[in-house]
Amino acid sequence: MNIPIIYLLICILVSCLSFIYGLGPYGQVLVLLMGLIVFPLQKFVHKDTIKNLGFRMCKLRNIGKVLLLPILIFGLIFLIDILIGSVKIQSISNLSNPFNSGEPVSSFFDFSLFLFLNFVILLMLEFITEELLFRGYLLNKLTFTFGEMKGIFISSIIFGLWHLPISIWLIGFDPVRTSIYIFNMFLLGTILSLLFQESKSLIPVAIFHALWNTLEYNLFGFANQNGLFLGSNRIIFDPEESLIGTFVLLLILGFFSKKIKNLKNIIFLQLRKREFKFQNVLTFLLSKTNFDVK
Repeated sequence: MNIPIIYLLICILVSCLSFIYGLGPYGQVLVLLMGLIVFPLQKFVHKDTIKNLGFRMCKLRNIGKVLLLPILIFGLIFLIDILIGSVKIQSISNLSNPFNSGEPVSSFFDFSLFLFLNFVILLMLEFITEELLFRGYLLNKLTFTFGEMKGIFISSIIFGLWHLPISIWLIGFDPVRTSIYIFNMFLLGTILSLLFQESKSLIPVAIFHALWNTLEYNLFGFANQNGLFLGSNRIIFDPEESLIGTFVLLLILGFFSKKIKNLKNIIFLQLRKREFKFQNVLTFLLSKTNFDVK
């Protein structure tokens, strides 16, 4: 077993122990800060550059995609929820004002401002914690060792398991709900991995992850906390904990799979064309060459 997998499994173990011994989310924050250890690991153990962890610029189209994709996913889930009648929208005034504890949200402007600030804070945190740890470090090393698809698969499994301790701590021991949540985190990790492989930059995946968490926590709520949308059963309506979320995430992954397949077909056709041209040139040269056999 290589160093990245051992390191991430140690992180998960520390996270589990932190919840067992009552540290709660503070233990997981400690583990996330352990993500900073990847810098010396990258530099001195792997003898690689910090830039290859994903500290590079990306194209504007990559940023545009990761801004639209979470909104599309949440929009589809919300549309299905409305069609089957699993959620209702409560008044903004029923939400607690984060700027003034104990007071309700007074306007849509206040709620929008909070969403924006929430997104900015999460963006900075995701960049130097989960995305640096799972995509910048783990995915890169696993891809180098096992190849792209196996690297994505293994890193996404570990990303799903990473969320197990906090799930049990927040919602209790609920095998069905926890299993759906962990599987959806595996699917989400796969999407994030594909986005990272596309840009080789932490910027798009950090934006996607921060926007995802902002929409999840504030619109649908998290664990047993309510958001703007209310539902009676989280395994039906919630993006992270529901079967509807599973369906939509699989739908998005199907789109990615089609893109990957089309890309491989394009590459294959280009190689065949070059091979055909080479054969034509070789045939022409041989036809113009005369061999005297005595």
